[in-house]
Amino acid sequence: MKQISLIGAAVGCGAQQSQTDQGPLYLQQWGLAEHLQKAGLDVTWKDIVATPTKGSILERVCHLNATLAKVVCQTYQEKSFPITIGGDHSMAMGTWAGMKDALSLNKPQTLGLIWIDAHMDAHTFETTPSNAIHGMPVAALLGAGDLMLVDIHQPGPKIQPEHIVMIGIRSFEEGEAAFLRAQGVRIFYMEEVHERGFDVIFREAIELIAPLTDFFGLTVDLDAFDPVDAPGVGSPEGYGLMKQEVLSALHFVGEHPKFCALEIAEYNPTLDQDNKTAQLVQHIILSTLQPS
Repeated sequence: MKQISLIGAAVGCGAQQSQTDQGPLYLQQWGLAEHLQKAGLDVTWKDIVATPTKGSILERVCHLNATLAKVVCQTYQEKSFPITIGGDHSMAMGTWAGMKDALSLNKPQTLGLIWIDAHMDAHTFETTPSNAIHGMPVAALLGAGDLMLVDIHQPGPKIQPEHIVMIGIRSFEEGEAAFLRAQGVRIFYMEEVHERGFDVIFREAIELIAPLTDFFGLTVDLDAFDPVDAPGVGSPEGYGLMKQEVLSALHFVGEHPKFCALEIAEYNPTLDQDNKTAQLVQHIILSTLQPS
C-alpha cells in the first residue's frame, strides 16, 4: 500500500468566484484524511499552500503555483503519492510542473495527463473573454500564453500535445478550441461520453496515453460532474458526468504502474449541499487508490 500525501492549493483568485480558495482548509477540517484512513489508506495532509495577499492576480497565481510545484516535487521524491486538492484549476500549472520536475530528476521523462473537465482551460490572454487564469492551465502546460505562466517552476512546456487527453468537455470558446485543434489534442466531448459510456472512454484514454509516456497523471475538475452530484464547484455546468459511472471506472488508472499523481480542482464549500461534493472528493480518492 502506497503512502499518500494530501496537498492543498488554496487558490481562488484565478477564477471569477474566489471561494474555491477555502476548499482545502474546509476539507481538512471536515476530516478528509481521517475518512480516508478509516477506509484503509495510508494518508496524511502534507501542506496547504496559500496564495499571497499582495500583488496582481497574475503574480499571486504564479507564486502559489511555484510553491505548489516545489511541494509536489518534494513529496514525490520522498516516495509519497501526491494528491493536490483545490482550489481553482489554475493550480494545475503547479501540480504538473512539480511532477515533471520530480520525474526528470535523474533523466528526462515524459509526462502524460488525463484531463477530466467540463471546460478546455486552454485560453491565453489573447483569446480569453474573461481574463480568468483558471481557464489557461492547459495552454500554459503546452507552452502557450504568458511566459510567467508557461515558465512556472521550470522554463518551457511541461506536456506535449499528444500526451494529453481531455474527457467531458462541454463548455468552451472558439479561441481555445482552435488552439487545441491545431495542437492535435485528443478530446472526448460530453456527447461522445454519453453515447459510448465513461467506462469505455476512460479506458481508451489510458490506452492512448500510457504507451507514449513514461508516467501520467489524472486531473479531475469537479465541474466535470453534473451539478446534481457536485453542487459545490466553482463553475457548474449541466449535462455532466454522473458520479457512479465515473467512480466505478477510476480503478483502471489507480492500478496502472505509470500512474503518478492525482489532482482534484474547483471545490467551493460555500456552494456545497450537505457535504455532497466533499464526499465526492473522498470517493474519487478511494475509487482511484483503494486497494481492490
